[in-house]
Amino acid sequence: MVDQQTAGLALYQYEACPFCVKVRRAMKRNGLNIETRDVKRSDSAREELQAG
Repeated sequence: MVDQQTAGLALYQYEACPFCVKVRRAMKRNGLNIETRDVKRSDSAREELQAG
């Protein structure tokens, strides 16, 4: 049920960002399968974030 509720979510993040690290750890602790998109390495993710 939780996977269905989080299916549309994505975390736009930087790999070394301390806030993003905390969020990723919390996601892992809680067993959340949320997609992560690295905006520093991916031009398409950066464009999606700016457009959204």
